[in-house]
Amino acid sequence: IKPHIREPTPEQKYRQEEMHCYKVLCEYFHLLQKWEQQYAPQTPEDDLHPFFVEALQRKSYTEYLLDSFLDGSPEERRELVAQQGKEVMKLEQRFAEHPDEHDRGGSQRESGLDR
Repeated sequence: IKPHIREPTPEQKYRQEEMHCYKVLCEYFHLLQKWEQQYAPQTPEDDLHPFFVEALQRKSYTEYLLDSFLDGSPEERRELVAQQGKEVMKLEQRFAEHPDEHDRGGSQRESGLDR
């Protein structure tokens, strides 16, 4: 006899989605922090590495999104999950397609986040 496994409630499904979205954005934020240091130009003549540029462009916005998860009302968080769902999927797809661009050993992932 197989045990009956209950389907998660809509609220449980949403909470999983919210936690997943937050986790991916956290990983991306940590990766941006790493890139900002790792790929910073060493001299004024150095070309700017694309990862360094991405870190400068996206770090503050990603931090804002994470703060919204932590400080926002339940309604604000629901709206954020709805708005960022596609972008989180893009980040995950990029991580899967280019695993060499980020550190799999840590929890750092990379970009694709469009505002």
